[in-house]
Amino acid sequence: MRNPNETACYDQIGEMAAITTAVVAIAAVILGWITIEIACKPCLEQGRNAIDRALDPNYDPDSAHNPSPAAANEPLLRDDQPAPSAPPAPKIA
Repeated sequence: MRNPNETACYDQIGEMAAITTAVVAIAAVILGWITIEIACKPCLEQGRNAIDRALDPNYDPDSAHNPSPAAANEPLLRDDQPAPSAPPAPKIA
């Protein structure tokens, strides 16, 4: 039969092992997160910027394409400039 003091000692060792396992697992998750953040930094920044723009109520997507109000009033083609044309596509037999 075991001594009650020995049983208490084994219980404390088991508790310490569980705490140690939890600390190691949390440290591994944190280090993994940091690794992904560093490795994918450019891609993650672009995605976060896109999300920030999409969630910003003051962001107007139309203003990003037209940097100046004068550019919105300019015609696409001037009167003295002919429209671009491409040669006709070859006929498929």
